[in-house]
Amino acid sequence: MPIIIAFVGYLTGILVNALADSLPRSRQLEGPACLECGAPRRSLAWSGLLAYLSGNHVCAYCATPVGYRAPIVEASAILWPLVLYYIEPSPLIFWPSFLLSMYFLLVIVIDYEHRLILFVVTVPAAIVIAVVGSL
Repeated sequence: MPIIIAFVGYLTGILVNALADSLPRSRQLEGPACLECGAPRRSLAWSGLLAYLSGNHVCAYCATPVGYRAPIVEASAILWPLVLYYIEPSPLIFWPSFLLSMYFLLVIVIDYEHRLILFVVTVPAAIVIAVVGSL
């Protein structure tokens, strides 16, 4: 189970990075692109960890590096769910905690980089939290 949780955390980390890059600009999910020139990233550079491990951590068009935020977010999204799982492995506790912590990771990243807390992020999360909290 920890391997599955780590993989789900990794995929969620990629999603958090994609949302943190696109939501402040366009308020919708877009494909990963260079923040300087807007060129689409290579498929291996969609993940910050894979980008650094494969050597694709710079833009093919303008040579701007991906940055350290992406691999840090992905590593956090892998490690934190494992900590949550070892604290409380019950699925009824773990999965809501996992989703809530990944939401907070997204809010922290967007707030730290852009000094924004987006309405498009908070309203759906408030609805989900209200539903989960009422169960």
